[in-house]
Amino acid sequence: MSTKISFDLPDFSLVLKNATASTLQEAGFKVEDEAKKTAPVDSGYYRNNIGFDGRNKVIANASYSADIEYGTKPHVIEPKTAKALHFKSDGQDVFAKRVNHPGTKPLAIMRNAALKVQKQVGGMFYDNFNKDLKKYRVK
Repeated sequence: MSTKISFDLPDFSLVLKNATASTLQEAGFKVEDEAKKTAPVDSGYYRNNIGFDGRNKVIANASYSADIEYGTKPHVIEPKTAKALHFKSDGQDVFAKRVNHPGTKPLAIMRNAALKVQKQVGGMFYDNFNKDLKKYRVK
């Protein structure tokens, strides 16, 4: 006597969707953490304004974020409202009406963080896919 056996296959499209969403969340938080680890800390403002939106963007919200990421060309700095600029050089107070800034080198904080995490995404996805697939294992 023969008996038919059947079972339902897992909904692979749902497993893929869940694994993709989990991996995106995990990667987003890892990019945020990595960027914060390598960000300059002068005042902490730039670092404290890096965040993951919980969906698909890691954002550096400081107004000068692009200058840090991509660098700047040499440029002139003049006061907007005060009569002079004030800064310290070798511990001495300096006042100037105009400063020729030499520019800054790009630090690529966000790009380097994203590239570092990108190398881990395949493994993250694999782990998340298998974790979600276990919910549908045949018993």
